[in-house]
Amino acid sequence: MTGLRARTSWPIWAIRTGLEGSVLVIGWLLGGQVGLGTVAFVVFVGPLVHVAMPLLRVPGGEPEKPAARARARSC
Repeated sequence: MTGLRARTSWPIWAIRTGLEGSVLVIGWLLGGQVGLGTVAFVVFVGPLVHVAMPLLRVPGGEPEKPAARARARSC
């Protein structure tokens, strides 16, 4: 989810809803049951994750880039 966000710059709610929706469709095509609760989860989990992620962010800035990590190991 966060990898797709970094690559596409789409909003996190759209990515999460798309992922959950694709899992729902694949499960249904494989013969699973789709009920009201399943559809409600798909519709609401994306926006809820979008709201909750900034609240759960760890202070301290961005993670370091792989090149900086490699330079630190070589020292």
